[in-house]
This record gives sequence, structure tokens and C-alpha cells, in this order.
Amino acid sequence: SGGIKTVTGIGINFFKADIDGIEVCGVSRITVEVDSSGNVTDVVYNIRRNYKSKVKAAIISVEEAFQKIKSGECMVHYVSDNSIIDVKIDDVTFLYWEQSRNSDNLMIQPIYAFTGLGYDRNGESEKVVILVQANRINSDQYAFFG
Repeated sequence: SGGIKTVTGIGINFFKADIDGIEVCGVSRITVEVDSSGNVTDVVYNIRRNYKSKVKAAIISVEEAFQKIKSGECMVHYVSDNSIIDVKIDDVTFLYWEQSRNSDNLMIQPIYAFTGLGYDRNGESEKVVILVQANRINSDQYAFFG
């Protein structure tokens, strides 16, 4: 969108690879910060490893998750400040989302990540990610703790 942008540094996140073959995203990660000359300026290590199951819960279907999108029971992520008025979903992936309420309370929640293109009023598009909880339990009963 015009203009020259100067990169003064970048942070690169490395997430825990998986749990039982399912990708994990969220707060546990190693972050490497690099300046514009390519020098590593900081490394932040925040990885939790010892997960144990707390609650067994049935996973909802992709169709049920899509209905949650229609009713607004989801988190929508996109970069621009434009209002997205239409979304065309291209793919859906099942993964775990890890979050922390405090340093001793790590939770992992199964989610569906719907990806596609979002369109604003002018027809401009950008990548959109929509996250939907993939089970029927409430936030006090998360599936795993670290």
C-alpha cells in the first residue's frame, strides 16, 4: 500500500510441535528476536511439557463448529483495520490452543481453525483465521493442564 517500510527487528516464534500428532499453538513457545543486521538480540523460552488429562469430553463436529461461527461463538483474526463483511472459508484444521491464566495454570483446549479470505466493502481481501472451541466443556474444565 505504498511507502517504504524499514524493518528494525523481528520476533520469530517456535511452538511446541504436537501432542499425539496434533499441532499445539498458544503461549508455550521459544521466541527469538533478531535485529535488522541479523543479530540475535533476545531469546525467550516458555515451554511446558508435562501435560495430563483432566477432563474427557466429546469433540463437536465440523458442522457444529461452523454453526458456532454463524452465531458468533468464535474468535476472528485478521490484520487490517477494515471491517470484514464476508468470509470464504478454504480449510479447517483441528488443533490444540494453549493458554495461561497465571504462571501455574496452563490449559490446552481443542479447537477448529477455519482459514480463508475475508472481504471488506470495497472487495479487498485478506487472510482470516476463525477459531472455534471443539468441545462442549466450559473454561473451568479445560482438557489438559501442564
